[in-house]
Order: sequence, then structure tokens, then C-alpha cells
Amino acid sequence: AGIVWAETLTFVHLGLTLGFVLAALTQSGLMVIIGIAIAVVFGFYAINRMNEQLKTREQECNAELPEIVSSMALLMNAGMTLRDAWNCIAKGRENTIYLLMRQACVDMENGMSEIDAIHKFGRMSNSAEVRKFTSALAQSMERGGAELTGFLGRQSVEIWALKKQSMLQKGEEAASKLLAPTAM
Repeated sequence: AGIVWAETLTFVHLGLTLGFVLAALTQSGLMVIIGIAIAVVFGFYAINRMNEQLKTREQECNAELPEIVSSMALLMNAGMTLRDAWNCIAKGRENTIYLLMRQACVDMENGMSEIDAIHKFGRMSNSAEVRKFTSALAQSMERGGAELTGFLGRQSVEIWALKKQSMLQKGEEAASKLLAPTAM
């Protein structure tokens, strides 16, 4: 988000600078107003683009989360530690959530605690479901992790049910959008 704000400020300053330079060259106050308008347009563009990227990241993370939780439960039931299972899953694909998981692995290797790295992963995903999962996972780890495999199994069932509900809602929305063209 800091990069987007820097980009927005740069575009705003560029628009204002262009407006003032054009106003000085043409000796017209109208050019200052045009520069301000350009600055506002650039600002809205940068902010809207950031919001779209965050929304896309959230959707991608929500789509992959059930598979990740199921894989983690299977690997931990097979005897892997949480860190090893996390590393194994993170190297599985090239999707957004897997890249965020790899960043958490790098954070763990650089000395950040597992709990802090997992919390950071949840925040970076921009997804309420992922944040809820990572918070519950961290709480389970803080309690000792003895029930971690059971917790992951329950979370897997719950998250798959949420994904099923989401897909049903999307199906109903698509059907309602097709209703008007069909009636025509």
C-alpha cells in the first residue's frame, strides 16, 4: 500500500507541476485548473487500480485456501511439522497465495517466529477467511500444538463448506444474469 501511495503522490505532483508550467508558459490561470484536474484524475486512477488488485488478491486467496488447509492437514497427519508442511505447500504452485506463503517461509528463515510470519501472511492476503484461519492456527500453536492436526481437519471441513456456499451463490448470480437474455 505504501508503494501505491507513493505512486499516487508522484502522479498528483506531476499533474500539478504540468499545470503550473503550462500556466506560466501561457500566462493563463485556466492551465492551473487543468493541472489540478489532471492530478485528481491520476490520483483516482492509482487508488482504483490498487483497490482492484487487492480485490483480485482476496478472491485468489479465498479460492485456493481450502486446498491449502486440506494439504496441510494431510501432511501434518503424515508426521510433518507445521514449518515443513508450510514450506512444502508453498513450493507447490505459482498462485498469489503460494507466493505469500513463500514470503512467510523467507520471514521464518530470517528469524521471524512462525506465529508472526503466519499473522503477516494473513494480513498480506487481504482476505477475511485467510486472516481468520491464520489467527486460529496461531492460537492453536500458542496452546502447544498438540491438537493441531485435529484443528486443521476441522478447519478443512469448514472452509470447504464456505467455498461450496460461495460457489452456489455465484451460480445463482450467473443464473439470474442469464434470466433477462433468456426471456428476450
